[in-house]
Amino acid sequence: MIYLGYISLASSIGFFLGASNTPVVGDFITAIFGLLGTVIGAQYLFDKSTDVVIKAKHLSVGVALISVSLVCAALVGENYRKSHKATERLALPWKGLESPSNTYEALDWIATSEKMKQLGYTHEDVQSLYKIRALERKRLIEQRDKQVQQGIEDHFLVDIYDFSEPYSQMISGELYKEDIGRGLASD
Repeated sequence: MIYLGYISLASSIGFFLGASNTPVVGDFITAIFGLLGTVIGAQYLFDKSTDVVIKAKHLSVGVALISVSLVCAALVGENYRKSHKATERLALPWKGLESPSNTYEALDWIATSEKMKQLGYTHEDVQSLYKIRALERKRLIEQRDKQVQQGIEDHFLVDIYDFSEPYSQMISGELYKEDIGRGLASD
C-alpha cells in the first residue's frame, strides 16, 4: 500500500511539474526531494542495526518507484501543456469578422490578442474589442473620404491606423484587475 502511495504522490507532482511552464515549480520540487533524501539518508547512515538494512531495501524500492513515476508523469504533463497551448493559439482575433486593412495591423492584433490572453481575457473579449476597432476603422474611412473630397492634402488626412502607436504596446501589466495567477497549462 505504501508503494501505491509513492506512485500516486510522485505521479501527481510529476504531472503538475510537466504541465507547468514556470521554473519555480521545478526548483521547488527539486529542493523538497533533496531535503527529504538528505534527512532520510542521514537517518540510515548513522543507524547500523540490521533492521535498518531491511528498511533501506524498502526505501530503495520506494525511491525507484517515485523516480520512475515522477519522470513518466512529467512527460504526460508536458504533452498536456503543449497540446492545450497549440489549440489556443489558432484563433485569430478577427475570425468571423472583417479582416484588418493591412498586414501591420493584423500582426498587431495578433500580438494584442496574445497580451490580452496573458492578462486573463478570453477570445470573446478580444473579439469584442476588435469589433469596436472595426467600427472605428469604418468611421475613420468615412471621415478620410470626406477630407479627400474637400481637397485636404495627404499629410493632413486622418490616419486609419497609427503605425507609431501599435495597440499591443498600449497594453501593460498595469491593466490587471486582479492577480489571476498561472493556470495548469500556463504559457
